[in-house]
Amino acid sequence: MPSHDLSWRLYRPTDELAALHDASAILPRRPRLLAQSAGVFSGLTTSGHSLFPGLCWLVLSDHSGPVALLPLRASVERDGPVPLRCLRTINRFDMLYGDAQLRLGFDANLLVNSVLGAKLFDGKPCDVFRIYDARGGSGYAELAAAAAPGSRWTAAGASVLATGMAFPEWRRAQSKNLRSQIRKSAQRLAERGEVHSRVITAPGEIDAALATFVAMEAAGYKQSLNPLAREPEELAILQRAFAMHASAGEAFIHELTIDGRVVASQVGFLLGGRAHLLRVAYDEAFTEASPGTVLLARLIEWCCGHEGIDSIDCIVRQGWHDRWHPEVETSTHATIPNTRTLAGCVVGLLRWGRRLLRPPATPHSPSSHSSVA
Repeated sequence: MPSHDLSWRLYRPTDELAALHDASAILPRRPRLLAQSAGVFSGLTTSGHSLFPGLCWLVLSDHSGPVALLPLRASVERDGPVPLRCLRTINRFDMLYGDAQLRLGFDANLLVNSVLGAKLFDGKPCDVFRIYDARGGSGYAELAAAAAPGSRWTAAGASVLATGMAFPEWRRAQSKNLRSQIRKSAQRLAERGEVHSRVITAPGEIDAALATFVAMEAAGYKQSLNPLAREPEELAILQRAFAMHASAGEAFIHELTIDGRVVASQVGFLLGGRAHLLRVAYDEAFTEASPGTVLLARLIEWCCGHEGIDSIDCIVRQGWHDRWHPEVETSTHATIPNTRTLAGCVVGLLRWGRRLLRPPATPHSPSSHSSVA
């Protein structure tokens, strides 16, 4: 099925996926991005269809083999002036769950044209291709860069804490207020009992520590939000990812205990020189002592002492990160209309009209690329 000199093949979760896994193994990964994690990819292929309806994978190939693998959601959007056949990236709570794997140096314009030309909707192409939460270095960020300037924008994507120095140096660089908060939290915890912390990476201990985390998270303030205990589809993806990465020493769970009782916990992955901090939970019986503050300070200390880790990637951007003085990495977003379809032309014209009517940016107003058009 040719499309601009590239062939395409679509895989759905119900298909035999051996060839999909082969393509993923051939194409390079960027381990500093959790969305390109082999473990998360494996979890998506086994459990992702429940969490992401319309999940599929598009593989583009030339005569020498795969050039791109794109995890996508295919759906028909009906909330606008016309129904739209849409391909979009796999996102949840500002986190990209699956990134495009691309052959290095391949023409991004050709790849985007091939995506738009692939007839994935009962023999018809998509009307619009939407990219969200593509961090710097992401395969999807490369594809978004090929979009027209008015079709893409950037926003604060994730907080990253640098740990490529000795911990005393890190501590000296922090504000007096943050150092005081850490010290006071540690004192309040010490008044409750003997405080210890440990980073668990051993495969034989990960499962039990993850179960402890899930139970503590569900008992806290997140019980009315999205604890993993109430998100069995997401939990299944992460359990698969933890099992896969733990065997290579790439999964971690960081626990803070008082008299042997776990009072706070963090879970994540150690990939590409980064600790990817996925979730945090704490026992609300110790809320007034701010165990999360001590927990993050000790994780930073552990990472500063680990020669293979230079940063902690918080994956998303939240207001409470600010007191830790993070670097903020941007994410790229794009809405790419397919001008070869009637509905795609309508999308393109509507977006063009809105850009034309929008007042020019000033130093005191956000630029046209800082929010969704």
